[in-house]
Amino acid sequence: MITLNFTKQLKAYITALVFLLTINTYSQDPVTTSNDLISGVTVESFFAEQVDASAGKNNAAVHLVDGDEDTDWAGQSSGDRGETLILNLNGSYDLAEIQLLSVAKLYLFQIWVSTTGTDSGDFTNAFPTEGDANGHLVSSGDLTYKSFVIANTIANAKYVMIKCYGRSDSAWNTISELKFYKEGTTASTISNELKQTSLFPSPANNQLQIRNNNNVVSKVEIFNLIGKKLISVNLSKNIQTINTSSLTNGIYLVKLSDENNISTSKKIVIQH
Repeated sequence: MITLNFTKQLKAYITALVFLLTINTYSQDPVTTSNDLISGVTVESFFAEQVDASAGKNNAAVHLVDGDEDTDWAGQSSGDRGETLILNLNGSYDLAEIQLLSVAKLYLFQIWVSTTGTDSGDFTNAFPTEGDANGHLVSSGDLTYKSFVIANTIANAKYVMIKCYGRSDSAWNTISELKFYKEGTTASTISNELKQTSLFPSPANNQLQIRNNNNVVSKVEIFNLIGKKLISVNLSKNIQTINTSSLTNGIYLVKLSDENNISTSKKIVIQH
């Protein structure tokens, strides 16, 4: 009886383990995208890496783009954090998306892009209107890739800088894999349709009209100039008007997204 129970328990344990391993392997697939993967990306520079043979640590910077989800880069920030990794795309691309995989913790960072060189002044923030109150993007925290789609594709991108801010409770940073994508043919067509969407009147007052060509726009978000989201509306064929009566006079950013999160942004003026 003891042997029988032990055998049953062992089988149950093995079945559960196989199931968990299957979930973990599946979860580490990149997010499905209409953009095209950029190959040959290398690490240009890094601020730290956790490599200590005596302690069995090999969290080297090269693992950021080695294509192996089972290897990690780890580095400890110092001072006020915001230290940088720079990735070389080894070419000029219309950069449309970055996907990041990390371990099961929430890491804070920013993504900056350069079309010229690697001096700090060469980079611009690829996501100026997204993130938390401090402008920090956050990893998925559940062993899955998280996709960051750039609202306006950055033409001729050459370098990507990741500013690392650790976690809320730690100065340590970990990234398992980074993937970079250029605009694909399908994404390019949709992006052009989004860019052709008209917003009127200009200036707007209590209502903003959306001329939604081919019903490509599925979501409209309005941000102030410091990146705070003020309005979010899911569009349908029957909803083409946004109530802007709650907005004070000024300039705002409107993010237009399709159902696959391909997006573009436009500026509007509100004047009551």
